Amino acid sequence: MADSVELLGVNIPVKTGEDPELIERSLRLVEDKIETIKTKAPQASRLQVALLVSLNLAGELTAAEIEDRPAELTDELLNRFEQIQKKMKAIEEE
Repeated sequence: MADSVELLGVNIPVKTGEDPELIERSLRLVEDKIETIKTKAPQASRLQVALLVSLNLAGELTAAEIEDRPAELTDELLNRFEQIQKKMKAIEEE
């Protein structure tokens, strides 16, 4: 892994203890996203491209996190429903 990478014409120093393979895969992913956005929005500035890449990756990460948590969310909703039922029962008993 190089000590720096170039993205959107900007040289960026990279100092990390992460696995070099992970860094390379991440770099390729970002480069692919940059090319996709530049193709779809050729008039976009470098800043706009960088922001769109960030938003795109954040959206994918958020979607993946939501997909990984359905059981947790279901349990949370059931707990809240039970709390509401208890409160309604307490109100009825008053």
